[in-house]
Amino acid sequence: MGFTGMEAQKDEDLVTDLTGIHHVGSYARIDNLINFENNSASQLLLVGQRRITIDDVHDSDNGPLRVSISAIETPLFDKKNQMIKAYSNEIVAALREIVKMNPLFKEHMQYYSQRIDIHNPYILADFAASVTTGDGEELQSVLEELDCESRLKKALELLTKEMELSRVQQSIKEQVEEKQRILEFIAVSKLLGKVQGRIICLVGPPGVGKTSIGKSIARSLNREFYRFSVGGLSDVAEIKGHRRTYIGAMPGKVIQCLKTTQSSNPLILIDEIDKLGRGYQGDPASALLELLDPSQNTSFVDHYLDVPVDLSRVLFVCTANVTDTIPGPLLDRMELIRLSGYDGPEKVAIANQYLVPKALEKSGLKEGSEHVPPTLSLTEGSIEDLVKRYCREAGVRNLEQHIEKIFRKVALEVVENLANTSHEDQHNFTISPDKLHKYVGQPRFTSYVYLERMYDKLQPGVVMGLAWTAMGGSSLYIETTTVQTKGGKGSLVTTGQMGSVMEESTKIAHTFARHKLEQVLEPDNAFFEADLHLHVPEGATPKDGPSAGCTMVTALLSLALDK
Repeated sequence: MGFTGMEAQKDEDLVTDLTGIHHVGSYARIDNLINFENNSASQLLLVGQRRITIDDVHDSDNGPLRVSISAIETPLFDKKNQMIKAYSNEIVAALREIVKMNPLFKEHMQYYSQRIDIHNPYILADFAASVTTGDGEELQSVLEELDCESRLKKALELLTKEMELSRVQQSIKEQVEEKQRILEFIAVSKLLGKVQGRIICLVGPPGVGKTSIGKSIARSLNREFYRFSVGGLSDVAEIKGHRRTYIGAMPGKVIQCLKTTQSSNPLILIDEIDKLGRGYQGDPASALLELLDPSQNTSFVDHYLDVPVDLSRVLFVCTANVTDTIPGPLLDRMELIRLSGYDGPEKVAIANQYLVPKALEKSGLKEGSEHVPPTLSLTEGSIEDLVKRYCREAGVRNLEQHIEKIFRKVALEVVENLANTSHEDQHNFTISPDKLHKYVGQPRFTSYVYLERMYDKLQPGVVMGLAWTAMGGSSLYIETTTVQTKGGKGSLVTTGQMGSVMEESTKIAHTFARHKLEQVLEPDNAFFEADLHLHVPEGATPKDGPSAGCTMVTALLSLALDK
């Protein structure tokens, strides 16, 4: 038999009074005993038999506490009670859903379903609670509940949390590389019982779900979530707090977080850490060094409180678009997890499963609502057109804005159509690709393909290259031509707003191309004295970087060899 200890008594080895334990426990039978190697430890498998309660306490002289117990009789329940039937059906459905999302539960359920009567609602509730990862207090609450309907309700609440946890785990596993690192970080923290090691920093283009991943981690760990942005922050007092001598003084953001969440171990998301400012009030990046260092934040001192605060149990997650602007010492304290953008099919799937239902609800057009026309729909082709012709960014934020814009205009049409009842059933609210211009204007990109080509067929001297941007990336062309073939000086002119690093790359590429051509062309070839012009289109856009040399060499060789 066993009784679980309360939170205040968990570290005590010897129980000397009843204030340290719960009064309702379990009478269990030892089903299996496994001895580990060298008899260093043993593992018991216990099978619960019945609930028991403490009746009386017997005096003991400096020894273990001795009590008298009795079995708790299970009350009868009404088999015709509709609420009990409904809760039981919901629990069975939830268990099936959890098995689909988490295969580890399948073996667990098969083992116990052969040994218990799951048609008994009392046993079903106990079994449902036992397969969850609820904490001790939640499971004890189910154990102490004798009313059938209330026990089923509590067990269903635990299963609902487990389903949410399984959904988060499943969504995290979809993109294996970056999400696997998050799971490793969580697993280590779980085993140690505290957060150690580097702080997670999610790096990726806008709209790819960095903040959503932070929220998912908080939900999966059952922690409170708090977000604050440090973009443009130039006052160190926002981090460290103000001195109490100043009017309007207040604690820093971290202390305000602990006050708001009423928790000592929340998940704090520090957003836009790559956009930290710096002013005469101090350097916030330097203040974050102490905050994000696990070896120092055990005694973080806020200027307003002026007492050490232990932040070692707080899980910090940072987000950034680029890492170039993050100070080196701060970047060294963080574990970078890079999130890539979404391709076309992924954006369409996200829009169908999440963005469209969310936009319908925000616009008052949720399915089943009054006055919502049955013909209202955004076709698959329309979503694909939105992705290809309007929203080519790496994330889905712009796509969400376009979808919301469509349904806002549809909501206006619905209201205007309701005013004219004689034509209510004649209006068609199916949004097809040919109607998109009516709701979101003319397309920004006229081609249906993602890689919009300026040339149907590349001519000699023109090569396509790839450019990296904070938004994800794009394609560009390197164009070369001869300015003067005879009597030239063999010079190279460059245009296209190239930076100093890229200008150096063009000179290196020109020298390298001439050296290679000397091995395949005659010495008197006109190319060696021809003046050349190299241009990178979209001259209004500044370009710089060291990685265009290969593309430039290829363009010069193509021009010289006329291939």
